[in-house]
Amino acid sequence: MRVGWPAGALILWLAALPARAQPAREVAVALVWRSSDGCLDTGGLYRAVRSRRRPVGSATDADAIISGRAEVRPGGGWHVELVAADRRGAILGRRSLEVAEDGCAPLREHVALVVAMLVDSSVVEAAADIQRAPPPSDVRNDEGWQGDADTVLLGEIGRLPGEEPGLGAAFGLTLPGRWRGEVGLAAFARSTARDDSGETTLRWIAGHAAACRARRGIWRRRPTWLREVACVGLEAGVMSAKGAGFTRNQRDHELLVDAVVSSRLEIDLVGPTFLVGGFGWRLAARRPRFGYEDETGVFQPLYQPSLIGLVGEIGVGAHFP
Repeated sequence: MRVGWPAGALILWLAALPARAQPAREVAVALVWRSSDGCLDTGGLYRAVRSRRRPVGSATDADAIISGRAEVRPGGGWHVELVAADRRGAILGRRSLEVAEDGCAPLREHVALVVAMLVDSSVVEAAADIQRAPPPSDVRNDEGWQGDADTVLLGEIGRLPGEEPGLGAAFGLTLPGRWRGEVGLAAFARSTARDDSGETTLRWIAGHAAACRARRGIWRRRPTWLREVACVGLEAGVMSAKGAGFTRNQRDHELLVDAVVSSRLEIDLVGPTFLVGGFGWRLAARRPRFGYEDETGVFQPLYQPSLIGLVGEIGVGAHFP
């Protein structure tokens, strides 16, 4: 097959050109929001940041990781710290940001803009030469699961005849996004209901399961050492009764089922420990009656739990790990 002289000349010219350098590997960047301000999390930062130059992905595949956190300024607004690091943890650059406005919207807007500029800047280019390795612990995504446990003193109105104290313990697991599942147990001191014929001693032991939402701060200044936890769940318990002084004394065990709505505050103490205090409302789904049979065999009611009950709690707990 013959090649005409124009085509042959073009082939010779292309062969004489110096080989073009291969384009540098694109730097992949991951984002981590490490504070618990309640306005922004890592997932929200990913949704807000729009990069025009570089892929923004998970920490597992990233060459560089941009992490940040926000603190409330004493005079209002926010102080933001941003750090760009390579996969070994070496710092590539730092940036401080002051946001004058209060509230979550200005924080998200300013942080998203500055982080997008960092992603597109030359700051992260040095990370392209770093061999891929697991992300360093100080910049890992902190949106993992977190457990906590607490022990509290309880006081209740509406389930027992008197205002009797109790003890409670709960275990919780906070999911990414600050949703929290909780299970717990509570036991109360004996209480007495009586009339002219005799008395009945009652004791109540209950367990609960609840879905909760936790967030940092509840006021405008949003202190980071304070969390609000709101829960909705179900509680099932056994109330036992023992009669005394009646013609026929009997033991009785009845199931109580309540819908529970609660709210509490957690105040950070030292390390992972915290102080907890709050209250909850109980709406009875089942209200058994306790009483006795008189000499004629007729049931005489002595006590029935209220339709609505109130419980308060105060205690200590700890987060783990």
